[in-house]
Amino acid sequence: MKRNCLSGIVCWERFNNFDKVVLHRIQATGKDVPQYITSLEEAGLRPLLLQNIKNSGYIKPTPVQKASVAVILVKRDLSACAITGSGKTAAYLVPVMNILLEQGVAGASPPWVKSQKL
Repeated sequence: MKRNCLSGIVCWERFNNFDKVVLHRIQATGKDVPQYITSLEEAGLRPLLLQNIKNSGYIKPTPVQKASVAVILVKRDLSACAITGSGKTAAYLVPVMNILLEQGVAGASPPWVKSQKL
């Protein structure tokens, strides 16, 4: 059974044309709410992170990412609801990884991972 979930996208189908989705029902409160981004470059991500995203084959943000990335980059609270496959995980993790890189947080391996000796 198929049903319309978002403008132009039908649920229960594999989809990858997010250009048809219209950003609507976005609610932001407070002062100085950041504008949504329209491209990955516009987000102001660290070059290393941006290049790795591009190397993974992603060329533009999905609607939930457009609305979420800028909010998280300025360390505001966010609650996002979107259909499966819409990019929610990256919408949260990409800006968090960017913030960690900016803060110079050192990476660490879990204790069960043995480092290789060179």
